[in-house]
Amino acid sequence: MKSVIQKAGIILPLLHGLGMSYKKDYSYPSYKKILSMIAERTGVLYCIRTLCYWMKEVEEEGLVKRTKRHHHDGTLGMVFSSTMYQITASGYVFLWTLGINILGDLKKCGSKMIGAFLKLMKGTKKFVRITVNGNSGRRPEKTGKLIHAG
Repeated sequence: MKSVIQKAGIILPLLHGLGMSYKKDYSYPSYKKILSMIAERTGVLYCIRTLCYWMKEVEEEGLVKRTKRHHHDGTLGMVFSSTMYQITASGYVFLWTLGINILGDLKKCGSKMIGAFLKLMKGTKKFVRITVNGNSGRRPEKTGKLIHAG
């Protein structure tokens, strides 16, 4: 069973890469698209239900924000159209610990997330990893917990 950190390590780089390919800090991939990208990179096929569980856990950790989008149809009423995924400042800190050039990427797309990312990073040195309080059975902290590399 994978930890939330392992799941985030698979999902967040994909979402970040999709957003950066369009110079945006958000993206609208379907679960099928995400699963196909995971299969290409890892060689492992996961089912949609597994991805649903993973996305829920990553969202509860505060690493990504999901917004379901709907539109109004004249005959059907409100119809689901897509889900927007936006990585939070905590998610960008996590990606930074993986070695991704977050600040450069955010500057390229003109993201408003730069200030929040820098605020979380203010006064920090090099971090080894992010840990979460998921094992205690309590709801984890919104931003996770950074462990300083002594």
